[in-house]
Parts: sequence; C-alpha cells; structure tokens
Amino acid sequence: MDDDGELESEISNFKYQGARLKSQFLEYNKEYKSYIFELNGIPKEIEKSVKNVQGGLQKLKFAATALSGDYDSRTKPGARIEPDNPELSDMSPEIRAAVKERQTFRDLLSSANDLLTKAMEASEAEFKKMGDLHGKIVELNSGKIGPLKEMLMKFGSEVAVALDTREEEIKNQKEAVMNARKILEKFRGNMKKAGQKLDDVLGMTRVLKGIPGGRLLGDLAGVPRDTDGYWRKLEALQDQVSYNGNMVRRLEQRLALVKDAKIDLRGFGTLASGLGNRASSTIRALNEMEARMVPIKKGFNSIAQSAANVASSMEVAAGTSRGKDGYAKKIIIVAQSTFFEPSIRAEGRSVYETILQGYGSSEKPAEVEDVINEAREELSRTESTQLSGVEDVLGPLNDVI
Repeated sequence: MDDDGELESEISNFKYQGARLKSQFLEYNKEYKSYIFELNGIPKEIEKSVKNVQGGLQKLKFAATALSGDYDSRTKPGARIEPDNPELSDMSPEIRAAVKERQTFRDLLSSANDLLTKAMEASEAEFKKMGDLHGKIVELNSGKIGPLKEMLMKFGSEVAVALDTREEEIKNQKEAVMNARKILEKFRGNMKKAGQKLDDVLGMTRVLKGIPGGRLLGDLAGVPRDTDGYWRKLEALQDQVSYNGNMVRRLEQRLALVKDAKIDLRGFGTLASGLGNRASSTIRALNEMEARMVPIKKGFNSIAQSAANVASSMEVAAGTSRGKDGYAKKIIIVAQSTFFEPSIRAEGRSVYETILQGYGSSEKPAEVEDVINEAREELSRTESTQLSGVEDVLGPLNDVI
C-alpha cells in the first residue's frame, strides 16, 4: 500500500500544475476583457460621430435656408468686399448687409464642414480601432487561448483518470481490509468463547492441585495446567483487529483527500472552452460587422468628401462668387450622401427639401435640376429599401460585449 506522503505529493503536484494553468488562463482572460472594454466604447464614439453629422447637417440646413430666394442679388453688392475691409463701416447699408449675409452663409458652411469633418475623422478612427481589436482578438484566440484550451483539457482528462484510478484502488484496499477485519473479529469471538470454556477447565485444575497426586492425574486426563498462552494469542489477535481498524480509518482519510482533490481540480476543460467560445463569438460578430460596415464606411467617406467640396467653394478670392446655383448643387450632393444611413437620413432629406423650397416655382438651371432629380431617386430608393444602418451593424457587437 502506498504511504500517505506519496499520495499527498501526487495531489500537490496536480494542484501546482493546475494553479499554473489557471494563472495563464486568468492572464489571457484579462487580456480578452481589455479588448472587450475597448470595443465597448466604439458604439458610443460612433454615436457621437452620428450626432456630429446631425449637427453638421443642421448647420447646412441653415445655410440652405440662407440661399432661399434671390440670394445672388442680395449678396452681389458686397461680392468684391471682405468682412475685414477697414472701409466697410463707411459703405452703404446695402453693401454692409450684402457682405454680412454672404459672410453668415460662409460661416454656416464652415461650421457644417467642421462638424462633418470631425465626425468623419472620429468615425474613421473608431472603424480602424475596431479592425485592430479584431486582429488582436483573433491572434489571442489562435495563438494563446486555443493552445491553452488543449492543455487544460488534456490536463483535466489526465487528472480525472489518475484520481479516479487512485480512488478505485483505495476503495478496493479498504474493502479488502474490512473483509479481513470481519474474519478476524469472527475468529476472535470463537477464540474468546473457547477461552471461557478453558477457564471452566482451569477450575478443575485448581481442585486437582489440592489433592495428593492430583497434578499427575490432571496431566494424565489432559487437563491444562493454565490458559495464559491461549489468552496471549487472543490479545495478539485483538491487536491485529485494532490495527485493521486504524488502517480502515487511514484509507478513509486518503479517500477523502482524493475526493477533495477531484473537486478542487475539476472544470479545467470547461474553463478553457468558456473563454474560447466567448472569443469565437466576438470574432464572428466582428467578421459580420466588418463585412456589413464596408458600405457604411464608404457612405461616411462620401459625406466627408462632398462636405469638403462645399468647403472648397468658400475659398474664393474677393470679387468672385460661386452663386446660389453652385452652392445649391454642392449642398444637395452632401444631403444625398447621407441617404444611405437611417440615423441621419431625416436630416439630409430636410437639407435637400430646404434647397427645393428655396427655389420655389422659379426655373432651375439644368445642372441643378439634374442633381435634384438624382437625389430624389436616391432618396426614394433608400426609403423603400431595408438598409442596415450603424445601429443595426453594431447590434452583434452589443451582444458579445
């Protein structure tokens, strides 16, 4: 039978290996959670970008409102004069009003462009962060979690087999010892009964001792002179029974040690599988999102480019003017670029409709009419089509973070 020290050493070694593997698991779990923490902030940041887009479109709507009516006639008197002209205060009210209106319009365009540019830059940064975190989680899962999962499952299986074997061996030993103890106790009982009969015979021996020649007669009759040797054998048998009882208690203690170890060392395969499954779910969600995010990224870039195009229209020398039609065309293009995204489509449509209202029943140049028709078709198409917006695309991410 193995001694207790050997069993304790084996279990201690298992626990040491298990602690090292758990430490590694906790390290990888911490790394995974740090990536999830960063991912958790992405929807909020993109939501801020969407709000900035909405704010930029609101500014653009104000600019579209400023174009209403005969904008060109109202601003023409001040077309060659900048607001910082030192002689402006001495000029006619008509000129000052024209300069102010033109500058107000340009300020609105500038403010709209700033908000839209800020939103696009921020969203692009978040899209990039999402891609970077996606790569890190894939690397963590394949390079660390996957191998650790195999090690944990192998270790858990080996420990389970070893401890099950130990438990079975100890149970068999205990059963054998208990069976031997039962036999000894039965034998001891028989010997005790026989010893009691011997004590009765000894009474006759004592009688014979008092008769002359009685000892000789007792020897001839086979009467034992004493039973001390018999009782010593019985005492030795009792010692063996007690020893077996102690052995049973030791085996029960060892059995309890093994059962406690099985409880402490269980669940290693489940531990690794849980983390691996969570990481895999995140990767699947990110794969789905990144595929569905492609048109949204393009749409956001389109907003940025069309807004920058409007902004470039403001960079004109004094004495020149893009005119209402030029600005209207570019603003409609910005509005049209928002129709792809449900969360900002209403604001974009409002900008588009404000431009239309600004023309009223007056005739529009062909180039403006073409852009208006194109935007109208795009708006009709997007409103009648179930398009995935940012909130829809980010939905799977919310499920795993």
